Amino acid sequence: MCVPVAGLAGAQLVTAQIALAGLAISAASIGVSMYQSQQSMQFQAEMTKQQQDLSYRQAQQQQRFTNEQIVNKHIGQVKAQQAASNAANTAWFYGDQSANSAWVSQQQKFKEAKDAATFKTQNIFAKMIGSRGKILATGVTGQSVGLLALDAERRGGFAQAEQDATVRSAEMAMGNSMETTRLKALSNSNKIGSMLDFPVVAPRLSPQPIGIGKDLELGIPSYNWA
Repeated sequence: MCVPVAGLAGAQLVTAQIALAGLAISAASIGVSMYQSQQSMQFQAEMTKQQQDLSYRQAQQQQRFTNEQIVNKHIGQVKAQQAASNAANTAWFYGDQSANSAWVSQQQKFKEAKDAATFKTQNIFAKMIGSRGKILATGVTGQSVGLLALDAERRGGFAQAEQDATVRSAEMAMGNSMETTRLKALSNSNKIGSMLDFPVVAPRLSPQPIGIGKDLELGIPSYNWA
């Protein structure tokens, strides 16, 4: 049985049309897929950009917070050292005052002992003169007068030597007391100084983070000494 030529041509045309339609659908599918892929890539890029910006912002905020802690700690250290220094200066001042008062007191004691010895020396001389007067008033002459006068001078000399020894003893006591006071003041001063720390050095702040995104320009925290 023979198929009509016209019928064959029609069938081929339908087949060709179907094939073309398939190609069109396939091309459309490829185009949609490419568009979706492009959109996905753009979305991923945008998400990555936002994540990088967020991370950079958080890093800047963390750096600012860290630097604020460093600055506040430095302020606390400086204030503590200033307070310790003031306390040490006060202790040194009153220590010097105490030592000076002790030295003045020791010198005053020596002066009192010396004045007392001087007064007694005057009495000794007065007694020696009085003894000579009495000897002469008795009318004794010759060698006896000389012996009696020498005896009065001898007794006066012993009394004067005793006063001189008293003054030297008081002077030595003053010197020993003043040296003890000096050593005690020096020891106290060294003890106060040993309690002071080395000067506080400026801290090293946290460095500016590196990232991608907006620079918040937070800057360096200011010092508040109030």
